[in-house]
Amino acid sequence: MNEFPLTNVPAIRGSRSEMAVLRIATSLAGAAPLNLKAALGTLDETELRLVQGAITEAATGEEG
Repeated sequence: MNEFPLTNVPAIRGSRSEMAVLRIATSLAGAAPLNLKAALGTLDETELRLVQGAITEAATGEEG
């Protein structure tokens, strides 16, 4: 599944982890459901830390 639901452009292509980051961002924006376990399983340590910060910010409203 390489379609990005927030746009009307053709499918966006990227690595598995890049697409997972886009799906997580889309989910945090409230635009699409997400299997978080599956998405997190594709991330490397750096990407995981960035996503953790985004989740913290989304939950608290404060930059983490």
